[in-house]
Amino acid sequence: MITLILVALLGHPSCHVRSAAELSLERLAAPSWPYLVAGAQSADPERAMRSQRLLDALLWDCTLPYIDALPDAMVDRYQVIGRYVQAAIAAGHARQTGGDWPAYREATRLWLADGGDPGLLAEMRRRTINYNCLSRWELD
Repeated sequence: MITLILVALLGHPSCHVRSAAELSLERLAAPSWPYLVAGAQSADPERAMRSQRLLDALLWDCTLPYIDALPDAMVDRYQVIGRYVQAAIAAGHARQTGGDWPAYREATRLWLADGGDPGLLAEMRRRTINYNCLSRWELD
């Protein structure tokens, strides 16, 4: 409920109230996602702009997990991974750069932008970190 109120405050007449709401939503991150999506589509231009800016900040978070960290039990997991990785590569993102896989992070961003479940991000991050640790250990 607090998130919904904060998104509404992004359109408040006072710049100080708008800025405070924006900072609070930034701290809430993933739980605020659906409300920010709705806020970005608001007829109020200030609310829409600030909601979109927060969504963009969340989407470009450098800690975005790799899309192949989606849960194994996800029914269309392989199709989703393939579709979004191909889109990321077509947009010019490198499959691998050094020890990172930017196309897989970009694929996650695209998937989220298309309505992917942000509630899966915590598990995906854990799986990405474990994968990275395993890969580094195997290379040493």
